[in-house]
Amino acid sequence: MVRFLLIILVAMALLLHNLPYLVRDQVVIWLLNNGAETAELKAINVDWFDGRLSIEGLKASAEGKPALAVDQLSVALDYAQLADERVLLTAVELAGINVGIREQDKQLWLGPLDLNQLTQSDKTVEAEPDAEEGSSNWSFGLKELQLRDINWRAEVAGQKHHLTLSTGRVADFYQWDQDQLVAVDLEGTLNDAPILLSSNSRPLPEEKSSELKVKLKNFPLHSVTAVFLPTLRAHIDLDLSIKAQSNSGSHLTSIVQSGSVRVRNLSYAQEGLQVKEQSLAWNGGVNVALLGSELKSLKTKGELALQGLALTQAGSQVSLDSLKVNSAINLQGLTSLSLSALVLDAKKLQLSQAAQAMNADDLHLTADAINLQDLTQLSLSGLLLDVNQLQLSQAKQRVQVSRLQLSAGAETQDMQIWQATVPTLTLADIDLSAAGESLVTLKGLTLKSAVVQHTDKVSLAELEADQLVVEGDGGVFTQWSKISAKGVTLDQLQSLSINQLLLNNSKTRLYLTPKRNLSDLDWLLAQLSSAESNAGSGSKGASSSAPFRVKLNRLSLSGSNTLNVVDRGVKPAFKTQLDISKVELRKLDTAAKGETSFELAAKSKFAKISAKGAMELFSGNYGGHWDAEIKGLELPEVSPYSLEYTGYYLQSGQLTLTTKGTIKDRKLSGDSDIRLNRLEVEARNSERSGEFDQKVSMPLGTAIMVLQDNDSNIDLQIPLEGSLDDPKFGYQTIINKLAGKGLKNAAIGYISNALQPFGALISISQMVMDAQEKGSFITLQPVIFEPAETTLSSESKAYMAKLAEMMNERKGMRMNICGVAVLADKPAIWAQLQETNKQQKAPLDEALLLLELEPALQALAQQRSDAVKTELSDKQGIDSERLFSCYPKVDLKSKDKPQVSLGL
Repeated sequence: MVRFLLIILVAMALLLHNLPYLVRDQVVIWLLNNGAETAELKAINVDWFDGRLSIEGLKASAEGKPALAVDQLSVALDYAQLADERVLLTAVELAGINVGIREQDKQLWLGPLDLNQLTQSDKTVEAEPDAEEGSSNWSFGLKELQLRDINWRAEVAGQKHHLTLSTGRVADFYQWDQDQLVAVDLEGTLNDAPILLSSNSRPLPEEKSSELKVKLKNFPLHSVTAVFLPTLRAHIDLDLSIKAQSNSGSHLTSIVQSGSVRVRNLSYAQEGLQVKEQSLAWNGGVNVALLGSELKSLKTKGELALQGLALTQAGSQVSLDSLKVNSAINLQGLTSLSLSALVLDAKKLQLSQAAQAMNADDLHLTADAINLQDLTQLSLSGLLLDVNQLQLSQAKQRVQVSRLQLSAGAETQDMQIWQATVPTLTLADIDLSAAGESLVTLKGLTLKSAVVQHTDKVSLAELEADQLVVEGDGGVFTQWSKISAKGVTLDQLQSLSINQLLLNNSKTRLYLTPKRNLSDLDWLLAQLSSAESNAGSGSKGASSSAPFRVKLNRLSLSGSNTLNVVDRGVKPAFKTQLDISKVELRKLDTAAKGETSFELAAKSKFAKISAKGAMELFSGNYGGHWDAEIKGLELPEVSPYSLEYTGYYLQSGQLTLTTKGTIKDRKLSGDSDIRLNRLEVEARNSERSGEFDQKVSMPLGTAIMVLQDNDSNIDLQIPLEGSLDDPKFGYQTIINKLAGKGLKNAAIGYISNALQPFGALISISQMVMDAQEKGSFITLQPVIFEPAETTLSSESKAYMAKLAEMMNERKGMRMNICGVAVLADKPAIWAQLQETNKQQKAPLDEALLLLELEPALQALAQQRSDAVKTELSDKQGIDSERLFSCYPKVDLKSKDKPQVSLGL
């Protein structure tokens, strides 16, 4: 029995002694069988009495595969704890670990080992647990794990990561002592970025807690994002302290974080997007409370600092030198948000999108409190905005403001109806320019007590603008010393109401081009327009909504307001200067039928202009009354317009006009008293003067001769009466009055007497339209010819002499001479054509010869006209410039005698 026992003991001793060697050999064989081309395990040491196991010098390799090396692995087991069903590792040490995992050709390699093959070969059928077998009472504990010189590489899913740990420690993890703090300390590098991590936690009890400190320096973020964001590059620095507590029973979790996060040298590019920033840093604290996965509260307090940002996306750009934001944020669930002590500072801010851009040298914004309740109730108080050197641009347009200051607040109860208040908005040194040209400058603009109620109503207590200058084409278009508006209200974006608009001291020029365009305004609009906006704007159909309404209780223009007028649309150019001392408008309403009262006082050189009254400007009836006066207007000053519209130049004369009247039910009733002193005219544009004479049925000179008294004055009392709905209402009233003075009868009487005995067939056009059709206002007796003849008879020559006498007495007269071929001329002309055709070498047939008939008759009519004009000009001495030939006329339906018609 003793011998048998001794044999067993010896066998067990030999087995325990040789077991490490057997295991070592089996490990090497297993490595070689599972992918390793070379494998080595220096030693496996087991101290059976102390419960220690150590492995030394484990190496395995294969060509093209990661290496696997373990310099030392030691484990110490506390035998005494086994009696209490506890597995306690008192000391675990890993040193000199060099291992990597690589994904290659759909295979996953751990060192030289193919993990896919291992998982397939190691599959076993798990035994079903015995339903009657109770759960295990065994528990696990780790007193201390020491890590040294750990080198781990991973190449998985297209990513490469490298973790090195110079030292590491995990201590005091016991499943049977849940209140024991578990310590984890790591120091090393992650993707070549130094990392330091230290934590103490209680992961096992129901009330879990953890404290973590982590430092990470210069971590390459792109090492993680390269697969899905290949163009992103950035480095991150972390210095954070995190405290977390959670209760698995109540599902409450709280996280408190403090410290800093910094992102440096960030760059990202993809199609249409580029981002660069030098530094983005957050320094402060965050407190988060969760109930399960639901956010209960979030509190932050700290500073966000950004430097050197440049972002470009599809034509949009954002850049700034620096940005700092300080704020305390309190978020309660998703229903309550508050921000307090908000401070934002930005330097060299630049925003641009397509043709739009905004630049600001300094932007400073503060807010006392911003509160949002239930996503419906919002209040904002103490908002202050201060911007230096603000610049806004759109295509070629640019607005520069040296300084902008705004104070504001806002509140709402349901987000449907909200109200914002702006106690003051001040802008200084405003400059609007386009394509480098300054267009509008403003020394100062101030808005006081503005209230915005959603989009329903905007009210403004007062607006003041100082030293407004609007540039024009090569100079100042208009400038105003001061403009102020009080009681301004914009309602429903449909009506604008201004209680009082005050304008003071101005200079304006109105320069009209030869095409009668306002050159300064056209230039200004051209500078404001841009190709981009024109190309991008699409036409929209007219809105069916009501027209925009403007209500102006009072407009007052005072002080010295000069208006320089230059009109190059007439020759010579018209030039004058008006000094408007007063303009008053009251109760102007574009949607009301009431009267708008007006008052005007101005002067021009020696003339004075005044007007007052009231008119229904927007009722459609134009009801109202007026009383106006012009005194001492020198008529040569307006000669360019007289020449343009009448063809007559006003050599001298002075106008005084007094007019008053009323309009009721679209019927006008009034009087105009006109006095023309020493009026002298000269026809300088025959075409224009002819048109004007056509309107009044006689030359203007004749009318002046009839109307002037012995003192060379003309007094006209012209009643203004008629219906505004009558299309003939207008200047025709004056023409009819002149005709009533006997102009036509006087003209016919004079001409009849002057041409006796040839005046029996004289007639004067009774209607302007008749004169326009005939080209003459007065039709004289025609000159008669024999058929096919062009020679003047003796009687016709005597008639020509009478005509010449009359035209010599009235130098303003001009005559139209129109040759006519009629049916009586046809037989003789046709006979001449046939005779001539017979003499041709190749005579034309009758059909072709008929085509020559009308040109021959037309030539006959022209010869008759030339004969009359020659007689008057060469024989009777009438200037040929006073004789006008008409286009020769052929009328084969007329049974009149062949003739030349004459008209004045």
